[in-house]
Amino acid sequence: MALPPDSSSILPVSSLDSPVVPPSPTPPLHRTLRLPKQPQWMQDYVSMPFPDFYSSSHLPYPSCSFAANISAIIEPQTYQKAILDSRWIDAMKQEI
Repeated sequence: MALPPDSSSILPVSSLDSPVVPPSPTPPLHRTLRLPKQPQWMQDYVSMPFPDFYSSSHLPYPSCSFAANISAIIEPQTYQKAILDSRWIDAMKQEI
């Protein structure tokens, strides 16, 4: 079976007569100039920067001791570490 000598014999006549229209370029994106506005319900919310460290020197001794004890408790992050922690084992036994 022989191939036709040119591809125009394969295309319909109507497609040969229509002009070729190049695709239009996409328009550039436009950034808005509107300033973000805080929602009405947050108008009285005050955000203060949190320092990198917390100083408890102004607190009474019992409060400093309490804060130090809470800060010293490290919660296990994996199951392998949790099964070695007696406090975690006791807590699981109480739940069951």
